[in-house]
Amino acid sequence: MKKLELTVSLREEKGRGPAGRMRRAGQLPGVIYGKSGSISISVNARDFMFFMRKASGSVVLIELSVDGKDKKLAVIQEIQRNPLNDRYEHVDFHELSANEEMSAHIPVHIIGESTGVKNENGLLDVHLHAIDVKCLPAKLPEYIEIDVSNLHVGEAIHIADLKPIEGVTFTGHAEISIVSCAEPRVKEEETEAEAAPEAVAAESA
Repeated sequence: MKKLELTVSLREEKGRGPAGRMRRAGQLPGVIYGKSGSISISVNARDFMFFMRKASGSVVLIELSVDGKDKKLAVIQEIQRNPLNDRYEHVDFHELSANEEMSAHIPVHIIGESTGVKNENGLLDVHLHAIDVKCLPAKLPEYIEIDVSNLHVGEAIHIADLKPIEGVTFTGHAEISIVSCAEPRVKEEETEAEAAPEAVAAESA
């Protein structure tokens, strides 16, 4: 599991006014939520942008350094963006305990080229882009890799088909389909095209 560090600062001021001034000063407001309550913090907006680039879409554990003293293990809970310029507006962190299991949505990475797509003119349909898991923070996978090389037309890979990961429990229903290879749509189009002249002939008669 990828683990990154991020320095944050405690903030006293709350509300829209102070938050707006904070953003204009290059700071991103945020909150750390934990069992003992919540802590209002701020993080350098530029540092957070670089942090997100390092995370690159994976689920990562974060070691938050609060004012360079108190260190907390966390994950990102929610990020708010400005709908006009897509800039970060606010970030929420969820504090973790190293000895307690956590729930997470782990992204799916599809690898390989499906036999059904390559040789049978099929179409690959990805139904789940993230999978629910439960585990200790140290066991948290960055992503779940699924090889579709042997997937034929009409077949699917379900949660029950996933390779076991030590210390990780898949919490979704076993029969949920993650990815499947559908029959080619060309056949449907050809059938419709063949049926059309027959209908015209019937009307003429």
